[in-house]
Amino acid sequence: MKLKSLFALAAATIAAAAFVTSCDDADNDFHQFYWQGTHNNNALIVYADQTEDSIKVTSTDTWTYTCESDWMQMSVNGKPAPDTLVVRKGYIDRSRATFTFTPNTTGQERTATFTLTNPTKHIGSFSPVFTQKPYLNISLPVYDSTTGTFTLKNINSEGLYSATTKDGVTHTAKPVITFTVYADGAELTGFDDCDWLTHTLSPADIRKNVLCTDTLKVSRNTTGHQRSVTLTLKSNGVSTPITVVQN
Repeated sequence: MKLKSLFALAAATIAAAAFVTSCDDADNDFHQFYWQGTHNNNALIVYADQTEDSIKVTSTDTWTYTCESDWMQMSVNGKPAPDTLVVRKGYIDRSRATFTFTPNTTGQERTATFTLTNPTKHIGSFSPVFTQKPYLNISLPVYDSTTGTFTLKNINSEGLYSATTKDGVTHTAKPVITFTVYADGAELTGFDDCDWLTHTLSPADIRKNVLCTDTLKVSRNTTGHQRSVTLTLKSNGVSTPITVVQN
């Protein structure tokens, strides 16, 4: 029994390809076919203002690609789907598949599927799924999937973020908001409507594809009751509210 094929189906949740082998008496051909994300989002998740992403496809055989979506387009080496990428026998081809998206202004999460097919026996095809979120990429505060909101809580009356460990030790720090936008001209608004909250991030500091950190300065709360304000992160026609709550 001789080695027939060695191929990989790269699962959408892992970075490394998973290889499977099979045997056939026909020949000793070596076959390889897998994809990998080029960013650290191998789960193929994109955000509402994101308009592009890509993967790398490795193959020892000619393969085809298709994409049917009204908000996502796919191309390989500049050729839009559907098409075929020809790989010469005895070669390993590594090509970049590029995806473009329209901003998600629907307010709902949406998905789109593309299909990569290797007609070689024992390999076949697989269909990864892109998921585009209805909100922007905000790291802090953490998204609450139950309420569908971003809320920065646990700010004490002195204006500091307060958290208590399992050992009962309380730590305080200046509250921050962190986010990444994928378009020029993004802005974080709402501070002008609040007389007890200011921030350090200037419009020039908000750059696309860069993790931005905005340190908040919260005044002492002497009102005797909880207060809150809603800020708005805007990028590429999408707006995501962020609520800041002080005890």
